[in-house]
Formats: sequence, C-alpha cells, structure tokens
Amino acid sequence: RLYARRVLIDEHADGLIPDWLRFVRGVVDSEDIQLNVSREMVQKTPVVRKIRDALTKRVLKELGKYASREVVEPEEGQPAPSTYEDFWRNFGALLKEGFYHDKATWGDALLPLLRFHSTRHDDESGLCSLADYQASLPEGQDTIWYLTAESRASALASPHLEAFRQKGWEVLLLTEAVDEWLVQSLEEFEGLPLRSVSRGELDLEESDEEEQSKDLEEFTPWMSSVLDGLVKSVRTSSRLTDSAVVLVDDDDGMSANMERILRSANQEVYGPAQRVLEVNAKHPLIQSLVSLHRDGKAAQAEPLVHLLLDDALLLEGTVREPAAIGRRLQGLLAMAAESALRSEGDKEAPA
Repeated sequence: RLYARRVLIDEHADGLIPDWLRFVRGVVDSEDIQLNVSREMVQKTPVVRKIRDALTKRVLKELGKYASREVVEPEEGQPAPSTYEDFWRNFGALLKEGFYHDKATWGDALLPLLRFHSTRHDDESGLCSLADYQASLPEGQDTIWYLTAESRASALASPHLEAFRQKGWEVLLLTEAVDEWLVQSLEEFEGLPLRSVSRGELDLEESDEEEQSKDLEEFTPWMSSVLDGLVKSVRTSSRLTDSAVVLVDDDDGMSANMERILRSANQEVYGPAQRVLEVNAKHPLIQSLVSLHRDGKAAQAEPLVHLLLDDALLLEGTVREPAAIGRRLQGLLAMAAESALRSEGDKEAPA
C-alpha cells in the first residue's frame, strides 16, 4: 500500500517493488509524493523510482542476513525455527527470475542468495550456494557442472552423470523451469565457467586411454547414416561408464529440457532439436554391434541401432513414436524367441 502523508494513494502499488519480489507485502508512506497527482502519474515519478530501488536494496540486504544466520537447534518441545532454506523452497524461483531479468542492476546482490540441489546431498533437504560448490572443488576440476531436468529423481537417474560420479565431481541439479533462463545469464562464478553435463562433447577420459579401434571408427559413421534425420550424428562418449548410449544436446541447439518446457507451455517449437547420440565403446552391447558390422551383418545390426536410440529416449523420459518402439520391441522379441528355439533344438538333436 502506498500512502502520501498518511493518505492512501494506491491499495496495490505494484510498481514499488520488482515483479520478482512479488512475495513481499508492506506499507510505504512518503512525504515527497504530491496528493494532487493521479495514481497513474504517481508510478512514473522519480520519487517512486527511488523508493523502488531503496525497498529492493533493503529486502535483499535482509535476505542476505537471513541466509548467513546460523541454524539454531530448537529447544525440547519447541518447533524448529524457520531457516533460509525454508524460505528458498517457497520463493527461491522468484530470486532466480530476478537474476535473469535484472542481472545488470541486482545481480551482485542476488548471486550469494541463490541455492541449488546437487549430487552431494542424498535427499532434497540439502542445498548449496555457488560459494559452497567452489569451496568443495576437488583437485583437477575447474568448471561448475550442472544438469537441467524435469525433477531431481529424473536428474539423478540420468546417464549424463555416470562419469562425474566416477570422478567424484559434484553436479548441480536444476529442476525448475526458470533454471534454463538462469544459466543463460549465469555464465561464470568467480572465474569458474558454468557448463551443462548434457551439452556438447566432453573430454573426461584419462590421458592414457587407448585410441579407439578402426572397427569403431567405421561403425559410428555407419550408425549415423542408419539414424539419418533422427540424430545429428553419432560419436563415442567419455561421459558414459555403465549405459550403452545417451543423447546429448548440441552446442548451438536447444536443450531437450527447454524443448519440453516450451511444449508443456503450448509454445510453438519448430521441430525437435537435432541431438547427438553418444555410444559407450566399452559396453558389451556396443562391442557386439561393432562385431556384427565388421563381419558384414549390417542388416541384423540395423534394427538394434534403432532400439538403442529408443533406449536413449526412454532413459531421458522422451517417447516420440511409442507405436514404432512397440513394433521394434516385438521384432526383437520374435528374434530372441526364434534363437532360443533353435538353441533348444540343437541340444535335443542326436549326436
């Protein structure tokens, strides 16, 4: 509420605070606003702009004090006092929104207030700041890594995290829609660049890794030709340790998570983003497919290649053509059943 010399001017003076602080409620009484000015003109006066800046600065300062306050254990029989993490779970997305919209003006004040889930914590209760992340960097890590996903559970199940878990590197888990816009603004922190674990080609292998075989060098271009129009390309992966394949966002393309957000908001997306399929050269399934291709059995390998792409889509929770996936699975089951029957027949045949 805005008052001028104790006279109510505006019951809902939205212009007194930025939209991303819309959780704030209060009363402002100013001696410097003229009573004979219309409500519409009041919002455009320099006095109101100064009030807006002063209120924003004060709110962020108080939030900074709240964030740095030590957590006090409640006395026996008393409820636990509220913490900054409690505040963050309710209104944190709005502060992220503020960083994206007003980075130039309020970015320095907002940055210490940002909190994130990460792979360091076993449950959703744990949050960390970028300063916490930087302080816990292991030797050899010079990047702040993050993964955007629909939920924390889907992020933790993502194959993109496999190599990072093996190295013991922490990854921020960004699961709110605003995070896609936040990381576009938050390019670095204290000299550390932010980078997505699901975008672009990563060089995470040790320097003494063996060079890929000639068979594999010939296999990935063939696999790319089989999936022509479905993926941008196929390449070997350094981010996989357990899974056979994973889909990776192109360096210059729209992320799969951004595409999902836009579609859920009924925003028009001009075709699915072209993505790269990465294969784990050490996985037994990939090695078997390489052998089939090397032995001239490309016809038998081709349907399995399509199923690998289906598997990569299912792992990230995306199903483009469920009917086609069903047909390919039925074909694979028929082949497996036929092979089992032949094996059983060979066992029963007389020597």
